[in-house]
Amino acid sequence: LITTSSLETIKYMVAMNLGVSILPELAQYNLPNTIITKQIASHEPYREISLVFRCNFARKELITSIKDVLVSILNNNIR
Repeated sequence: LITTSSLETIKYMVAMNLGVSILPELAQYNLPNTIITKQIASHEPYREISLVFRCNFARKELITSIKDVLVSILNNNIR
């Protein structure tokens, strides 16, 4: 078992026939033609975001307003 933390290193190791790997979709761009990819998940991608603030922040109504605007924008821009 070989481990590494660099996606580029993993891609080169697979290209040199040193094993197989699971990669995020974005890491699959610019792969050599000798590498075959197989999608293993069929769900829609998503990203979770958080609005972070101090618990003693004095203007909590501002945070609520910012949250409402972000939710509205994100809901309107979803495919």
